[in-house]
Amino acid sequence: MSNAKWFLSAAIVLGITITLVVIGLDLTSSDPLAGVEAVAIESIEGKAVSAWGGIENPVSYGLNLALGDRGIRLDGHSPDATLRINVDTLTFDLEQGLHLVAYVDVNKKNGERHSMVFRLDATIQPEIKFNASLKKI
Repeated sequence: MSNAKWFLSAAIVLGITITLVVIGLDLTSSDPLAGVEAVAIESIEGKAVSAWGGIENPVSYGLNLALGDRGIRLDGHSPDATLRINVDTLTFDLEQGLHLVAYVDVNKKNGERHSMVFRLDATIQPEIKFNASLKKI
């Protein structure tokens, strides 16, 4: 192989390596809950909350499911971050079940602030199923 081919091959390998490192760094830093082991719910607000009494329990339960998948627990005594939840959409129907969408402000102890969207879908027919997710906006 000539020197030009060796140089071109080395440049391609170096370029691919740098690209993978940058993508890897971006993926790890893009998680608003990176490094968080415990969170506390600061407040649950929103137009849907005033229309429905006692919405805190379904929101807490759904968040517990979504956070549990990430190894994060609800802990009001020593949290790494606090969550302010603004419930945007809440519907309930015996056939369709419960559908909830909320925007979550994440305030970490280190001062970082992030926004996420929380979705909770629960069906009761033909069996009880919950699907909860918490994702970066």
